[in-house]
Amino acid sequence: MNTYTFSRKNIIIAICVVCITPLMVLTAIKISSFLEKAREAEIMQQIRNSNTRTKCRALYQSADPGERRAGVEYFVGGRQYNKEQIISPDFSIDRDAFIYEVLYDSKKPQNSWVNFDKPLMTNRDSIRTGATIETVTDSTITFSYEFLSDTLYCTKALPKGKTVKKGDIYAIEYEFNHPKQVNLELE
Repeated sequence: MNTYTFSRKNIIIAICVVCITPLMVLTAIKISSFLEKAREAEIMQQIRNSNTRTKCRALYQSADPGERRAGVEYFVGGRQYNKEQIISPDFSIDRDAFIYEVLYDSKKPQNSWVNFDKPLMTNRDSIRTGATIETVTDSTITFSYEFLSDTLYCTKALPKGKTVKKGDIYAIEYEFNHPKQVNLELE
């Protein structure tokens, strides 16, 4: 009868296989993630270099609290494109009313980026007034403004490098028919 005995060499090999295999898998995942981010950065640079723009219409926003996304449609050269993009957890869209600017690569229009922080006005019935900053976090600001006899609140992404304080007043612009579609002018 042949019995297998564990030698020191076999134990070391088994430990190496058990420890190294997960490390190799994790390394492959990290490298894949890094390459994906590098590709996304390259696409964004191509979009910026192309500097071509059009308008898009918001179609939906996901309710997933982990990673919220918004979907839009836009047309280039008579062809329809759909885009899904990650949005801020505090961001809210009205798919029937909101029109946004989309920047796209002129050679590959499916490569695009939507500026959800600055909705475009769709008619001339816009109102310009002041808004008061209510709360500030590292990434968002909430401000209030008067519409008819109501006080409305809106939360927007805070641009990197921009400093605002609670109580500051900034100009805003919105359409009378869509008072929650606000352009906040932090400049």
